[in-house]
Amino acid sequence: MTTTRHTLRHACWYAFIGPYIGLLWAIVAIVIQSRRSVGSFFEFVFSELPYFLIVPWAAGAIPALLTGIAVAFLPTGIHAIHYRRILASATIGLAICAAIPLTGVLLFSDTDLTTFILRGHGFRVIAGSGLFSGLIMGWLIAYLPGREQRKTQTHWVPEETDHLADTSRRSAPFPAR
Repeated sequence: MTTTRHTLRHACWYAFIGPYIGLLWAIVAIVIQSRRSVGSFFEFVFSELPYFLIVPWAAGAIPALLTGIAVAFLPTGIHAIHYRRILASATIGLAICAAIPLTGVLLFSDTDLTTFILRGHGFRVIAGSGLFSGLIMGWLIAYLPGREQRKTQTHWVPEETDHLADTSRRSAPFPAR
């Protein structure tokens, strides 16, 4: 598979599926952190379902796209081994998703950065979503369509593989004179 195709495959799958996997984490984190009952929260989610399908993709597509591109450029030694790819993808997803709100706080807010990281519920939801999405996508990318299939062996294999075993039945490669 060419590098361009490999990168596009990762970027597209991460951008299309990644935000919705992060949404699952965000829903669980919000339910745990909120003071509402789980039933009332899910009632709210289902009443606002179109927004829950559009907003996560709009907010998470760019970080997921960047994560997919970064994972596509991992060295072969990391990308070929399943658990290394999963851990690297989770780390990259966490770093990219955490960098965005941290940059916003540093540039546009007077909030103390330590307070924002330790006590900001939004930061934990966003960073956790990136971590969870990167973790699942690192595992899932190996099974999604678009991978080039390995070619089967097409060269000729002789019937007798042991050329020293029986020389009486073999004919000479060139006719005798």
